[in-house]
Amino acid sequence: MRLAEMLSYADIEQLHQLANTYSCSCNVNSKNELIQSLLSSIKKESMIVSQLEELKPEEFHFLMHLVFDARTTFSLEDLRAKAKFSFLEDLDRDTYRSLISVALKKGWIFRVLSRHAGASFQVPMDMKKQWSHAILNKELKGFNEHVEPSVYRDEGQALVDDVQVFLKYLMNHDTPLTGEGVIYKRNQQQIMELLAVNEELIGKGGWRFGYGRHFRDYPDRFSLLYDFCFYRGYINEQQGSALSITPLAEEAFQLPGELLGLEMYKFWVRVYKRPIPGLPMLTRMVCTAVTSRWLSERSLADLLQSRVRKFYYDDQENIIEQRILKMMVHLGLLRKGKLSEEDWGYQTTSWGSYVMEKVETSAMKAIVLDKKK
Repeated sequence: MRLAEMLSYADIEQLHQLANTYSCSCNVNSKNELIQSLLSSIKKESMIVSQLEELKPEEFHFLMHLVFDARTTFSLEDLRAKAKFSFLEDLDRDTYRSLISVALKKGWIFRVLSRHAGASFQVPMDMKKQWSHAILNKELKGFNEHVEPSVYRDEGQALVDDVQVFLKYLMNHDTPLTGEGVIYKRNQQQIMELLAVNEELIGKGGWRFGYGRHFRDYPDRFSLLYDFCFYRGYINEQQGSALSITPLAEEAFQLPGELLGLEMYKFWVRVYKRPIPGLPMLTRMVCTAVTSRWLSERSLADLLQSRVRKFYYDDQENIIEQRILKMMVHLGLLRKGKLSEEDWGYQTTSWGSYVMEKVETSAMKAIVLDKKK
């Protein structure tokens, strides 16, 4: 529903609360006057900008989680999760509840009663666009847009195509596994030479965990591709023996590339959202920020910095550059180009815009792949 409809259905108590928040000077006993006054106040651009400037960091983050979500209706549990993600540290439930109260007082959400779903909360559809525009204007203020670089990389559906390339390799080659269930380096190198993106193999030492079942054994892109095939049941591991495909692998050759691409995007978010809380919102925010324009990696890093938590030895900068932006390029959501000798830039692809429109991953549960299985 739009803001005007939500105000019409809102109880008088919330209307009075909103009138107090927005300092409306009208006859508070007239619901019609209240609604008209609130409409002009809440939708006023200068009021939105002023409100954003006055918000506490966690309130600002909470509004972002509401705005950069394809859904407009949320359960109380959804809102509590968003409130938790709005803080960079874990706090108590009362603190999270206070954020929901702030959202109600400011008209970001409205209570809605349904015979089927019970109590839920809705964000006004027409305000989402206004708020997202104002948020990005505030956050990207002073950042320069760039002209389209003469050379850029757009991987498109290459990752989906490489799923088939990998499975065909397994059909035509014996692929032995180590005692830990890992493809031997010689075979890994052969596979890399066939893929659209040839990554450097993982050396010994160091730490790599948290982003998939075989993340410590394979480079980022191939790790995602391999784990996707494993999760879908396309491949079978016989530790100390060999890797083989299963009858389910036929799906990868029969499904339209578009559908397989959507499934890969959802899989990536569900695997990565545990170490990167709020990843669905961050992904949508990035795609919105660079729709129809080029922004530098530094600008996007500044945009995301305060919304990303450190994950063990993986600091915020590495998570932004390697775990989010780089993987969004591999998934075809972003194209990457050289803006200058020192800076790379990004822009949302048509596929990225399509995915953001078609898929909402915020409510999807995280996938934790157990390597022992």
